[in-house]
Amino acid sequence: PAHTDTGLTLVVRATDDTPALRPPKVSVVVPTHEAAPESLRETLDSLTAQTLPADDIDVVLVGGGDGEVLPASDAASRNTGIDAATGQYVLFMEPGDRLDPEALRRMYDYGVEHDADIVVGKLAGKDRALPRELFVRDRPRATLAKDPLADSLTANKLFDRAFLTEHALRFPEDRHPLSEQLFTAQAYLRAGHASVLGSQVCYHYGPKRPAAPVPAAEFYAALPALLETADTLAGPGAARDRLHRRWLRVEVLDRIGGKQFLELDEEARTEVLHEIREALSGRVSETAVAGLPVSRRVAVGLIEDGDQDSLVRLIEWENSIACRPTLTELSWRDDGTMHIAFGAQLHAADGPVGVTTDDGDDGDRHVLTPTGLPRPLLDRFAAEPLTGGASPDKASVVLVLRERGSGAEYRMVTESTVVRGNGGLEVTGSTGLDPARAVAGSPLGRGVWDLSVRLNALGWTKSSRLGKVRAPEVPAQLTAVAHPTERALRITPYWTNPHRDLSLRVEVPEPPKPAAAAPRPLGSRLLGRVARIVRKR
Repeated sequence: PAHTDTGLTLVVRATDDTPALRPPKVSVVVPTHEAAPESLRETLDSLTAQTLPADDIDVVLVGGGDGEVLPASDAASRNTGIDAATGQYVLFMEPGDRLDPEALRRMYDYGVEHDADIVVGKLAGKDRALPRELFVRDRPRATLAKDPLADSLTANKLFDRAFLTEHALRFPEDRHPLSEQLFTAQAYLRAGHASVLGSQVCYHYGPKRPAAPVPAAEFYAALPALLETADTLAGPGAARDRLHRRWLRVEVLDRIGGKQFLELDEEARTEVLHEIREALSGRVSETAVAGLPVSRRVAVGLIEDGDQDSLVRLIEWENSIACRPTLTELSWRDDGTMHIAFGAQLHAADGPVGVTTDDGDDGDRHVLTPTGLPRPLLDRFAAEPLTGGASPDKASVVLVLRERGSGAEYRMVTESTVVRGNGGLEVTGSTGLDPARAVAGSPLGRGVWDLSVRLNALGWTKSSRLGKVRAPEVPAQLTAVAHPTERALRITPYWTNPHRDLSLRVEVPEPPKPAAAAPRPLGSRLLGRVARIVRKR
C-alpha cells in the first residue's frame, strides 16, 4: 500500500510465487476406534452427501493408525483431531450419527455471517434427551447468561479453530467421565457468543453406543471440576448459575430421579447420596438452587439433610406425574389448515397435581398441594412458593409435530389459556396446522408425523401423545386431503393402532383397485354354457 493525497492506495503486482491453497471451511473429526463398520459408513455417507463442496470439507478420521487414520482413543482422539484439522471450523461427530445434507453449508454460512466462535445446529434423534427449548428459534448471538446454552453441552457443534487454538481448549484425557461437558462449558464461557441455528435440523443422532457404567464415586468426584470451572471463568451471575443449575438438575437430580436409583438397596442408595453430598458441599451457588422448580428445591434440601426415606417417597411421586391431554376439536378449515383444540392437566398417581393460592401482603402466594404424600413432605412444599415460570398463570401448552422417521420436532404456534378449578389446573390450547408451512415454514414431507402436547406447568415440562382421550365431538372417521404444494401427495389423518393417538400420513395414494365384475344370474350362466356346447358340435 502507498499513501497519497487522496488516501490509501493498494498496489497489486504479479509475482512468481505460488498462491497458497485456500483452507477447507470445515474439518469434521470422527473417532473410529471400536466403531462398527456400518456405523462409520452411515456417518461418512452423510458427509459425502453434503451440499458444501467436497474441497471445503476436511474429514479427519482418528483411531486405527492405517493410512490416513490417526491413532488415538477416548478424549485423546478428539484432541488429535484438533491438531490435525485444517478447516476454519471444527465439528466433532460420533460414528453412526449423520448430518442433514444442508448442515455444513448452513452452519458455516451462519457462523461467518454472525462472526460466531461456536455454531450450534439443531439436534434430532429417537430416544434422546434433546435441548428442546434451545432450538425453538434461531439465536444469532446467544450467550450463557441469557440463553439456554447450558442445556446442550455435547461437542457436536462447529468450533472456530483459531478460537480453540487461542484458548488452548482441549478435552481432558484423564478418564474424566464429564470430559465433553467440561470442554464445551469452557468454550461457551470463553466465547464472545454462540450462534444457534434452531430452525433447521442439522445433526441426527444414530443409535446409542453401549458404554460401561461409571461407578458413582468416580462420576461424582468429577463434578466439582465443572462447578469450579464456572466459578473461575464466569464468577457470580447468570452464566455461572445456569451451568450450576444444569449440572445439579441433570447430573444429580435426574440421575437419582429414575427407576435405577429406586431399585438400589438401602445401602447402595446411602452410598450414592454420600458421594453427591461430598461433590456438592459448599460448591453450588444458592441463587442456582433458588432457580430450580419447587420439587427440585425440596429434593436438594432432603439430600443436604440426609432424609433418604422422604427423598425416595418424593422420587416415587414425581415419577408418577404425567401430562394427560384431551382432544376437544379436530377439523379441516376452508383455508387448508387443520384446526386442533385440546386441554391438558398434570396428574400424579393420586390425582391432579393440586395448587392453592393464599392472599398475602405481597400479593398472591401459590403453593403445591400434592395428595398422598406424608406430612413432613407437605410442609416442605408449603414452605416453597411457586414463583417465576412455575406460577400457575405462566402455565402453557404447545402442539408438537414430530417426524417419526428422524425424530425431528417442530412446534406449532399455539394459543394457551389457563383454567383453574377443583384444586387443580388445566391449560387449553388451540392451533391451526398448516401443511404448507408446518415444518419451520416448509411443507410437510413424505412420511408419518405424530402429534403430541407439551405442557409446561408448575415447574414441570411433560409431553404426551394426543388423541387417545377425546371429546365426543371429535369425529371417529377422519378426512384425507390433497397436499397443498405437491398435488400428487395426500395427507391422511388417522388413529394409531393400538393406542388410538393422532398421526398424519403423507404419501402418494394407491391407485383405486378395479371393481370386481358382478356375477351373472344363474340362468344366464347356464344359457352361455349351452351356447358354447352347441358351437363345439
